[in-house]
Amino acid sequence: MNFFTDKTMRLKTDLHAMLHDRAYWSVLFAIGIPVALQNLFSSGLNLIDSVMVGRLGDSSIAAVGIANTVFFLMILFMFGIASGIAIFIAQYWGKRDDEGVRMTMAIGVASAFFVAVLFMIASLLIPRQIMGFFTKDNTVITLGADFLRIVSLSYPLTAISNVFYCGLRSVKIAKLPLQVSAVSIVANTVLNALLIYGLAGFPRLGVRGSALATVIARTLEMVLILFFVYRKKYPVAFRFSDFLMIRFAFFKEIARVTIPVMLNEGLWAMGISMYIVVFGKMGTSYIAGYNIMQVIDRIANAFVFGIASASAALVGHKIGEGNPKLAYTYAARNNLLGTFLGAGIGVVLFAASRDIAGLFNVSGQAREASILFIRMLAFIIPFKSFNCENFLGALRAGGDTKFAFFLEIIPLWLIAVPLTMMAGWYWMWSLPFVYLLTATDEIIKAVFGFRRFVSKKWINEMRSSREL
Repeated sequence: MNFFTDKTMRLKTDLHAMLHDRAYWSVLFAIGIPVALQNLFSSGLNLIDSVMVGRLGDSSIAAVGIANTVFFLMILFMFGIASGIAIFIAQYWGKRDDEGVRMTMAIGVASAFFVAVLFMIASLLIPRQIMGFFTKDNTVITLGADFLRIVSLSYPLTAISNVFYCGLRSVKIAKLPLQVSAVSIVANTVLNALLIYGLAGFPRLGVRGSALATVIARTLEMVLILFFVYRKKYPVAFRFSDFLMIRFAFFKEIARVTIPVMLNEGLWAMGISMYIVVFGKMGTSYIAGYNIMQVIDRIANAFVFGIASASAALVGHKIGEGNPKLAYTYAARNNLLGTFLGAGIGVVLFAASRDIAGLFNVSGQAREASILFIRMLAFIIPFKSFNCENFLGALRAGGDTKFAFFLEIIPLWLIAVPLTMMAGWYWMWSLPFVYLLTATDEIIKAVFGFRRFVSKKWINEMRSSREL
């Protein structure tokens, strides 16, 4: 009895401390809410895109969904680079090392731009071959290739914007990315309506109109973020001279931590893309339903990702200040918050799955497939939410990128992807069971990730730029 009484009292004490920690909540809201809203707006844009394109039929929504898989791969490579440099920027900001912040930003922007250009060149030169990897439907391949050629021009612009977004959040400036993103989203939505359907005298371009709208909106986004960052001289506003100050030892340290994060995101995105291959070969209606579910998944995770971004900044700052105990406390709180939030979102998704699917003008088979996908997602979201908080807000923020890399990639590529392929292509399992197999890696990550978290081995303080 005493054991349970002690545990209950300790839990009440921890909860009281959490609820009355103004410094914690101020940063969580200052960073988490703007990031959550930005992701919600961005995901909402994807929803509007999908609804608009969905009016053109199953083939169009499948084509745009598959073509956007290339963007998904590219953006996760970018996110890997941006997340890696954000680890250093948060800790350098905690140390008041402004020179380290600027040099890290310079490396991040240059690296992200280079990788994005490679994706753009591939999409311009071999779009049909890329589409053909995911589907054999010639109509889908033709529509997707047209979309891919145009939208790929936005990749380098998006890469630059995203690195600045992550850098700004790491120095507790989260409102500007939200404001710029909101302007971009509004522009994209209006242009979509004009160019997809040919409203107000504009040409009716269909899926190509959606791609062109994206390019224009991404250009506006990059111009605005650069204008305000340099006009207000924010800490992330690096100069050309900062490239000349970068020492090999400094670059090596950045690469040591960032490369595992970039490979992590890239290989993870490639693994997730294999599911599109599986469902694509099961039928066009299935891939249309899967793409609808992915849009809903991104919307559902907007606030979870917002908490993770705030956690990364909080944890990084406290480690940089030499306070690992408080860093652990903040990370634990955010892991708990994110998991409960994910569970609540799952309940809502399951209950509203049929209404959500009804937003899309797709065939009956595609609609039923999307309902099944959304309901299965509802069960998986709590695990995904915990992993998002733990990996982005704790392990990576503490510099434990190698462990995070192996725990993300090994279960995905050695268990989840092979099982899903076997179930979908050879065992001929029904759709819900095939989709549930895609979540096996999330459960494994949650178990071993929790063990790593409580061990506190993930907390590593980075050396300042002057020490390298």
